[in-house]
Amino acid sequence: MPEKSSFLKRSISKEVAIIQLFRPQIQNRVTQAMDIFERLVSEAETLTKLGTVVVAGGTKFHLTPEDLKASLDEYEEVKLIAEKGREFLEIVGFESLRKNIPAVGAAPVGKSVDVQPISTQLPGSEPLEGVIVSPKK
Repeated sequence: MPEKSSFLKRSISKEVAIIQLFRPQIQNRVTQAMDIFERLVSEAETLTKLGTVVVAGGTKFHLTPEDLKASLDEYEEVKLIAEKGREFLEIVGFESLRKNIPAVGAAPVGKSVDVQPISTQLPGSEPLEGVIVSPKK
């Protein structure tokens, strides 16, 4: 195995093989797996802290965390994924590609408006602040 890479001899060193071939492969697998895991943790946090909505036969069911805890055998497992999963992501210093952005809206031009501040936060995410702009009556 050559110690140094060479264009003329068409050979590459072990170090270059690691940097140019192996690293991108492992980086893609780790990145993809961590993104999927972070989405799973976020969903588990939402279910255990806010609940969810399910539509069946045209009827909308609001499922609270208490409803899920009472009826879902796996609730404790979902809660464990939420808690320990977020802890793991923080320990390894994972940075999500998903960003919180304010809701899109347009203020009525040439009219008096009321501006009402709002703040929302999904579990595991930073707070998101914005405003609601509505025409004065």
